[in-house]
Amino acid sequence: MTTWDVMRALGRLWFVTFSLLVLVAMAVVHVETRPGIYWAQSKVQFFVSTASAPNRLERSDPDLVATAGLVERLVTGAVRESPSAGSVTLPGQGVRHGSAVVLPNTGGQWASNFSSSVLYIEAVGPSVSDVRKQIEERVRAIVSTLRTLQVGAGVDERNMITVAATPRHPDVQYRGIRTRRAVASSAVLGIGITIFLTVSLDRWLSRRRRLVGLR
Repeated sequence: MTTWDVMRALGRLWFVTFSLLVLVAMAVVHVETRPGIYWAQSKVQFFVSTASAPNRLERSDPDLVATAGLVERLVTGAVRESPSAGSVTLPGQGVRHGSAVVLPNTGGQWASNFSSSVLYIEAVGPSVSDVRKQIEERVRAIVSTLRTLQVGAGVDERNMITVAATPRHPDVQYRGIRTRRAVASSAVLGIGITIFLTVSLDRWLSRRRRLVGLR
């Protein structure tokens, strides 16, 4: 089908073309006026002090890392492979409201490597207060889950693993939408869909008319 054929199809079904373009325009306006989001990240470090390792900042043995991983799974309620370090943030994934708890995987494509007993918390939302509330709830869930595990295992209070969230009050950033790119992408996609649907409908109507004429 040539460009001229496409133009003729759009002209024959101008009312369909016009209606679809109105919908495209409405979608573009929605994208252009859509507000940004707020985002913040915090981390929870797992610690344990013993006679052999009095400096808790230097202790991150496999057992401690495994405990952090178990807490992550219990808090998130899902068994999944943790993302690698530097992976896409929640806003980068298109999430506009929600939070995540992750034990970073510093390994490569072919092998996982969980070497740090740190859980990273991310939150996105429509306001600063909402984001801070989500992070606080995640921190409380981690603390509560860790304590429940240790109490259930009969761990003595003096030997319990503890955690510390840093920073205590994470900086909440505003993430605006890249309006020009979003508008351009929406417009191009909408116009492409309009042409495809209109031309497809024109072809179907043409075949139908030919079949009716043969009867």
